[in-house]
Amino acid sequence: MARFKELATFLEENRGVILAEWVEIVIKIEEYSATPKSELSSNLNVAFDGYISLMCHNDSKKLDQFLDFIAEKRMALGFPLHTVQRASSAFVPIAITLILSRFGKNSSDFISKAIQIMGYTSENLSVRYQALALLEHQTSMRQIEETVRQLMIEKERAEKAVTLKNNFLSNITHELRTPLTVILGFSKLLWKESIPAEKIKELGEIIHSSGSSLLRLVDETIMMAKLESGEDKIRSSYVYLNDLITASISAAKKDLKDSTHEWVTELCKPEPMIAGDFDKLLSMFFNIFANAVKFSPENSKIVVRSSVKKFDALIDVIDEGIGISSEDQDTVFEKFHQKDGASARKYSGTGIGLALARMVATYHGGDITLSSNPSGKGTVFTIRLPMARDI
Repeated sequence: MARFKELATFLEENRGVILAEWVEIVIKIEEYSATPKSELSSNLNVAFDGYISLMCHNDSKKLDQFLDFIAEKRMALGFPLHTVQRASSAFVPIAITLILSRFGKNSSDFISKAIQIMGYTSENLSVRYQALALLEHQTSMRQIEETVRQLMIEKERAEKAVTLKNNFLSNITHELRTPLTVILGFSKLLWKESIPAEKIKELGEIIHSSGSSLLRLVDETIMMAKLESGEDKIRSSYVYLNDLITASISAAKKDLKDSTHEWVTELCKPEPMIAGDFDKLLSMFFNIFANAVKFSPENSKIVVRSSVKKFDALIDVIDEGIGISSEDQDTVFEKFHQKDGASARKYSGTGIGLALARMVATYHGGDITLSSNPSGKGTVFTIRLPMARDI
């Protein structure tokens, strides 16, 4: 060990000479030609410490740390393995030349050790390059898999959107055709047939009702499109909540021709006031009430209950209908959503009512949530609207 300590001292004394020659050799390698000499000198200085530690003290820790660092750095820059091996191992012939000049015939063990270190360096760089290449491949594969997964999700979303839009077009065609058929048919009777005077008013009311349903459908479709695109703005005014609820119930009972349900109102006092767009809020309540009427049996109760919690007005709409399954609860507020299966054929609609209702609530700084028992025990829609402060 004493001889190797002597070697360590000798090499340390010649550190500057070795590093200068080492840098000149490396800079001539094509891949390193653009690397600043200061950077090369700094890196090779660390490598020098690693070589001395292994050659003279049998400690590979410093050299291993350098090889980890340089392999990752050079591979990231696209350096081929053989050029990095060549640059890192250039220390050995420089050191051997100096060792021979100093120790002469007594340098065989030093030279043997230096050659072993050259092999150690090349082999370990190769192992590290392979490990990094494998890691890069695995990372690339994970990225590809994630990209494919995201594309599949987007594909499914796109397919679902196309299906929903196709269903919407089919449903809205039916919803438009029904009142139009009534209007055209009954108006034809008025001018082509001899209608008793007492029947004219009845036919006129039917035509007016069908026209109102048609206008509501068109208005709500346009409202949703404008709110979604940001073209329509909320026109705020002070709105008395109880008056709004009462007007909405009257509109729903009239337009839906609902005379079989028992409507129960439990409205809080004093009456809350909210800031909002009366027409849009009326449409929101109408669609929630229409949903309750559509999915509730005749002669059942529909309860509308209001309350105040901190700065919000809460309105519960409680029906005794068929309930909403857990799966549908996740999608019931999506645009164009319709129930699947036999119930879809039984309960017609466009699929925009609840989506529009939540959109209006959201634009007013509120929300709509629901709780339901899918076993036919009914559904509770809870509308939250912030109470008026300053408009």
